[in-house]
This record gives sequence, structure tokens and C-alpha cells, in this order.
Amino acid sequence: MELINKNEIINNVSSVSRMHINDSKAGMQNIDKEKINAIILKHSKKSKFYKRQQEKEEEIKRKSLEKLNIFSRISGHEIQAAIKYTHNFIELHEKTREMDRTIVHIDMDAFYANVEIRDNPSLADKPMAVGSESMLSTSNYIARRYGVRAAMPGFIAKELCPDLIIVRGNYQKYHAESSKIMDVISKYDVNYSARSLDEAFCDITEHLLARKNFSDSDRTYPKHFTNNLNERQENITFGIDAEECVREIRHRIYLATNLTASAGIACNLRLAKLCSDVNKPNGQFRLENKVDSILEFINPLPIRKVNGIGPTTALILDCYGIKTCQDLYDKKHMIYLLETQNTFEFLMMACRGLGSNRIEHDTERKSLGHETTFPSGISNNKDEMLKICFDLSEEVSHELISEGLKTYKVNLKIKNVDFQVYTRTKSLKSYTNKAEDIYEGIKFLFMNEWKNSNEKLKLRLID
Repeated sequence: MELINKNEIINNVSSVSRMHINDSKAGMQNIDKEKINAIILKHSKKSKFYKRQQEKEEEIKRKSLEKLNIFSRISGHEIQAAIKYTHNFIELHEKTREMDRTIVHIDMDAFYANVEIRDNPSLADKPMAVGSESMLSTSNYIARRYGVRAAMPGFIAKELCPDLIIVRGNYQKYHAESSKIMDVISKYDVNYSARSLDEAFCDITEHLLARKNFSDSDRTYPKHFTNNLNERQENITFGIDAEECVREIRHRIYLATNLTASAGIACNLRLAKLCSDVNKPNGQFRLENKVDSILEFINPLPIRKVNGIGPTTALILDCYGIKTCQDLYDKKHMIYLLETQNTFEFLMMACRGLGSNRIEHDTERKSLGHETTFPSGISNNKDEMLKICFDLSEEVSHELISEGLKTYKVNLKIKNVDFQVYTRTKSLKSYTNKAEDIYEGIKFLFMNEWKNSNEKLKLRLID
């Protein structure tokens, strides 16, 4: 039987919080996390949002400890059976590992911020961010050294970095620049997939085969960006292998926009995305298509680096003593016994660097949401309901900004006293990630339900 020291686990997770600064973002290495978290706490601890998040965290930790307590009582025979199953699961999927494609993840460097710096060079040597006092969309690499990052309120960022300059976003301009970037990428893979304005996946396997027959002139471009078409230019010629091809893509993006991009090159989408973060900004990293190289790369990675492992999952795993992909693999039998089959399978694929090498446009995230139940179980208080709608709108806005996403449609899902669930949908005036715009749409839907109900609307849940 495998025993769990509960006191050790409790002490271990007591300082872990989903609300602490996430330093996995490029440019945030070696920041003073203790100082930053103290400032975030000072400004957040009295808010209802913070208290609600704190309650959620305590609930996550409580449930995780309950699971660990159950795990400590599982028989040695059951654990051995779980170890055997998980070993066979990994072995089976290792046999299906595909390494015959060359997938590239292109990720622009601090995109919104660098567009503004390009258009106002006086900002180049200063800490700056794009957004407002209420919320930031991104920050440049100078500001990140102070802990300033996307989805952070501007007033907190100002305390972290008093010299911070906050510039209002110009999303029409960012869309225009994004079109230029995607146009370059499409030259190498017509089936590329844009995941946001500033990042995309492409498969250059076929291009590399054709590239072998390219002449030098087909691979030659001006060395420097210029707006003067009559200016005499020095040229640069790129090679024919994958790394040279990706350097060429990044250089052509620079020529089209005067902005820099980073890139990751690997055998599947999951690994390519991880690789694009290695040599940021304005760099690239290629992971060899060898199992040993892949495992050597992924084993020491913090789990928070892995796409799909968000703050809630990271907190649960931390409760289990799992901090890296290697930890995840070593405790795979624990995950199998304590979590759902879907969660187990996703985490095992992630920790071994297994993933799809097919770029499919319908795999993009379609929705994002938050829900709450009422403390008393049922509410028919309109003001209370509208306040909750606003709080949920803020949470959704926060997550949209942190993931670099926008929405043009909102859904209101409500559960009434008879446990009937129904959903209402409204299109917004334009793509947005602002809390006030999201709330405006949700409030419209809610008020329609309120006015059309035969009696005061009595609800158990709002999503």
C-alpha cells in the first residue's frame, strides 16, 4: 500500500494559489514572486471576486485531500493493477506516436505592445502595456520583469512598476497587422490555423519537399525592413532545411510588419507550441523527432507550461505533489485512480509529448464560461442575480484577456427551481473581451427572462 502523509500535503499546498502570479509566461523568469503576490493580495483581498476565488480554492484543496485520504487506503493489489494499466496505456500510445510531419507554431512577440512601440519608438526602452487602469491586454518584456502581464488590472501593474506607461489598445490596427502575418504563413501552408490574432500553426512538410527544388532567388529576400521601395537593399538567402525555412517565415513577417515573431518546430502541435516559448523573443527552437529528445525536453517542464493545464488543474496536481511533467508520469497510477478517465488520458498524453500532428480548424476553442449557484440554494432577488451576472462577466472577461481571445456572442444558462436548464443567446455589436460589453448582453437576456416570467424568477444557478 502507498501511504500519503496528509500533513505534508497540507503544508505543501497552503501557499499555492490560482490567484498568484503565473511566471510561466515568456520574459517573466526570475521575477520577485513574493513581492508581486503581496501587492496583488493587498489590492484584491477585500473584493468579492477574491473571496469567491478563495472559497473555490479551499474547496479544491479540501476535495483533493479527501481523494488523497481515499488513495492512502487503497489496497496494494489495486495500486499494482493501476500501475499495470497505466504502463500499458502509455506503451500502447507510444506505438502510435507519429513523427513524420514538421509542425510550426508561430507566436508574435508581445504583439499588441510591439505594434504600439513600432508606431511610437519613444516607448522602446520603457516599461509599457496595452489596456487600461481596469485591465491590461499585454505588456512589453521590460514591464514583465516587474511582474506586469496580461489580465492584470492596470492600477496593480502601476504599483508593481510605477514608471509603467499604459497605452489604449487599437484593435482595428492589430487586426490589420494580423492579416499581414497570416498572409505570410499561408505561403507555406494554405491549411494553416490561426489560433488568435498573433499566433498560428502550420504544417511545412510538403513545403520542405518542394523547397529542395527552389533556386537561390526563390529563397532570397531584403535583409532589412524599409518603407522606401527605391532604397538599395542588401539581401539575405535562406537554406532549404526546416530551421532555415522557419527563419525565412519569421523574416518575411518582419519585412511585412516590422515586428518580430518566435517559433517552435516539432512533430506535433502540442510540442511545437511548447517549443515556441523556448527562445522568446525573436527566436526559434527545433525539437528533434526522436523519442529520447522529446522526453528529455518535456520531463522537467513545469506542468503550468503545458497548454490545457490551467490554474485549477495545476492546483489539484500540486495537491498530489505533482509539479513537473516527470512527476505527472511517475504518479500516473494516482491520476488514474483519483481522476476521470478523460482527465487521465489528457494528462498522460501531455506529459509524454504525445499529440495530434493534423491541423484541424474545428479543434479551436469554441466557448468559455463560468457559473455559480446561490448560497441559499434559491434566489428570486433581481439585484442579487444581476450582481452575479456582472461578477461572472468579469471572470469571463479576465479569462478571455489572459488567453488573447475575444467573443461576439454571449450565452445565459439558468436553472430554475424545478431544475430545468435552458439557454439564451445574444450576438454583440462587435468582437470584445470587455466585462462591460459582455455584461450588457447578459443583462439584456436576463431582463427578458425576468419580464416574461409569470412570477418572480426563482433560480438555482446562473452560467
